[in-house]
Amino acid sequence: MALNNPSEELQPSEQPEVQNMDDQMEEMTQQNEKPTKKSTASGETQEELSGDVKAIQEKLLTINDKVNTIKSKQSKKKKRELKQAKKALKMLEELEKLKSKKLKLKEQERELEGEFLSKNAVNILRTVLRNNIDLTNIADNKANVLLSLNALMLTFLVPLTVPYFDRIKALGLGIPLIFMALTCLVTIYIAVHVLKPGKLSSQKVDFKTAKVSPFFFGSAKNMTQNEFLEYSERVLSDQRLSESFISNDFYHISVRLAEKMKMVRNAFNIFIYGMSFTIIIIIIMLILN
Repeated sequence: MALNNPSEELQPSEQPEVQNMDDQMEEMTQQNEKPTKKSTASGETQEELSGDVKAIQEKLLTINDKVNTIKSKQSKKKKRELKQAKKALKMLEELEKLKSKKLKLKEQERELEGEFLSKNAVNILRTVLRNNIDLTNIADNKANVLLSLNALMLTFLVPLTVPYFDRIKALGLGIPLIFMALTCLVTIYIAVHVLKPGKLSSQKVDFKTAKVSPFFFGSAKNMTQNEFLEYSERVLSDQRLSESFISNDFYHISVRLAEKMKMVRNAFNIFIYGMSFTIIIIIIMLILN
């Protein structure tokens, strides 16, 4: 027997129920199809996400590598810079040491120049010595003038007064002539003392105390040649001692020059006052007689 279509065998009242069943079956199939689609979509997204994660990780690794290389380069640069800085500091320290040494050498040179007398001090000493020598020559020349003048006056006075002694006695000119002769003698005496050299000391040199100046010519009188050379080397090796001796010599030269100038002044005063007094007395006696 041939089978008939069930839809055709069903009654018209049962057809809507069959359609409802068909609709439900379609819905069920659609629902079954949806999760399969969702599962496939989720798998694709997971694969894409895993690929992205891998790419990101690779990028992070490359970035880390670059950072590490940059850090290593920076560390090398810092090490180089530190080495260069250390070298620069050492160079600066050496330069400072050299500068300090130069300053010390300059100070020592200044001290040595100050001890050995600088050029200005030497020039001052030379000018002072020349002035003292010139002044002593002036004093000696003045004393020579007074000495020669008074000696000439005495030489002319004696032969002129002896043959005319009676007439001079009658006129009363003996006293002023005697006073004039005395003034001439006193001035000659003072002039001779000015020209007379000073007394040289006969004191022996004590090499331990070193109180005698080797620069003074009188100190060599009491020493042998070897003693003088040894003593002068010892004095010149000590700068302060040599300075003290030089200043001491200048002091004694100045004192001697002052004494000479004082004696020359006194001699001129005696000569002027004595001559003026004798001339006044002679004039008075001639007027009275």
